[in-house]
Amino acid sequence: NEEAKAEDQIPLKTRAKTGHYRLKSKKQFNQEIYSRRNNVESIFSVIKRIFNGTNRSRSLQLSNKETKLKNTIYNIYRSTQIQ
Repeated sequence: NEEAKAEDQIPLKTRAKTGHYRLKSKKQFNQEIYSRRNNVESIFSVIKRIFNGTNRSRSLQLSNKETKLKNTIYNIYRSTQIQ
């Protein structure tokens, strides 16, 4: 998380009382951001169902490109469905 400058947005259990990172993430938790997680997970589920959830690429670079392509195709698909 420190290298990527990312923050956890998962609520801690109420019994978490020790640990530097646990206490730090308890202070940084934002309920509004966490509530958007359902929308994101729904989009991932639709992409996996429509465009097959597995990447066939062997290298990491091609796998990333394949994922970006699926996301782009999904955006085009949604824009045609709305109109």
